[in-house]
Amino acid sequence: MTAAETDSLATTDSLATAEEVTWALEGVLAEAAGARNAAEARIVAAVADALETEAWQGWGIHSAEHWLSWNVGASRSRARAYTAIARRRDELPASWSLFGQGLLSVDQMRLITRHCPVQYDAAVADFAVGATVVQLTRSLRDYHWDADRQEDPDDDVPDPMPVRRSAVLRLGTTASSTCGSPDPPSTER
Repeated sequence: MTAAETDSLATTDSLATAEEVTWALEGVLAEAAGARNAAEARIVAAVADALETEAWQGWGIHSAEHWLSWNVGASRSRARAYTAIARRRDELPASWSLFGQGLLSVDQMRLITRHCPVQYDAAVADFAVGATVVQLTRSLRDYHWDADRQEDPDDDVPDPMPVRRSAVLRLGTTASSTCGSPDPPSTER
């Protein structure tokens, strides 16, 4: 549905219910977001090729991120995100496939590239398609990736990361705390 059709639907209140207008607008958003995601995937694929061939290097260019910012008008943080995603292109084929189809956003891909081990790519990609960025952030950050690892009884080196515990609070909010770490400093004066 085009924007003009949506506008016409929104102004014809006798013919369309609020629910129909909402559905139409959500369809427009989904279509536009998918096109944006696919376009950004093409940019990131070009960055991956530039990294592989070192085509980004040139006089006055300090980094691949600098080259990208200069070429596409991206902010420094967006250029860093594109570059980080590009560096893991060959490691995460399932996520990359969905990204190229417009089903995953740069924000989702950035989280996947930051947290997902190679062997979990397909499972995480499947989950990410239906997850919000907040859900994906919490899931990837708090997941114990090496829980399937067999413990070595002769290994007396302590685990470097404390175990995260979650508690459900009233009103459905969740609070996380880290076992073995001191309580956060009080903000009371």
